Amino acid sequence: MYPVIACGRCFYCQHGYRNMCLNRRTVGYEYNGGFAEYMLVTREALELGNLVEVPSGVSAEEAALAEPLACCINGLQVLSLEPGETLVVVGAGPMGLMLTRLARISGVGQVIVSEPNEQRLALAGEMGADVKVNPAREDLASRAREATGGLGADAAIVTVGVPGVAWETLRAVRRMGRVNLFAGFPRGQEAKVDLNLVHYGMVTVTASQSATLTQFHRALTLMATGKIDLKPLITHRFPLSQGPQAFEKKIALEGLKPEILPGLG
Repeated sequence: MYPVIACGRCFYCQHGYRNMCLNRRTVGYEYNGGFAEYMLVTREALELGNLVEVPSGVSAEEAALAEPLACCINGLQVLSLEPGETLVVVGAGPMGLMLTRLARISGVGQVIVSEPNEQRLALAGEMGADVKVNPAREDLASRAREATGGLGADAAIVTVGVPGVAWETLRAVRRMGRVNLFAGFPRGQEAKVDLNLVHYGMVTVTASQSATLTQFHRALTLMATGKIDLKPLITHRFPLSQGPQAFEKKIALEGLKPEILPGLG
């Protein structure tokens, strides 16, 4: 189910951006979500086409990742990446790994991934990263310039909700490069930024959040055609009765994507 229940009438809905709807309500926020054997799908959601048939060959476990994959499709589209360009992915959690794989199959020239967790960094290599950087030991900007003949990356996407990390990423892109603040950030937190780095470098700072229904459909198509395999990201499976343990794993950053499966014994 595409989780954004939009009004269908506001400026953003009329222009195809339901994820930006001024009156949006979202399953899991304003409506109770999927941590149950059954859930109520509203009439509005049905009329808007939010209930999407899972393609043949895509398991329920994989289909549950359609929404985050759609968000990654949105993130890369916002950056307007061209074939052969260099992309920096900051963070190799589930979203960073999805972005890495998506960038690789989308024609990006090289992908540089920055991640302090060595296990996740190794998995980033398996997902298609050409250059792996541990920011606890190496300077990301220096490695990005080294990989691009001293120029800097064409674009970067930040999947870590740490303001200082986000603005440090500006140093890793070239003049006229683009930086997408993909991650959400804690409310009330601010970051210091060298505005001249943006001004004189003519760096574009943008963002993306959620996804459109079209991008949701595309995510399922990528899975159905075998273009992207997200099964390695599902590291834990829990029955409904053990839902709290799934959240404990997630909070402790153990594994990648724990899933709660109502049918699991």
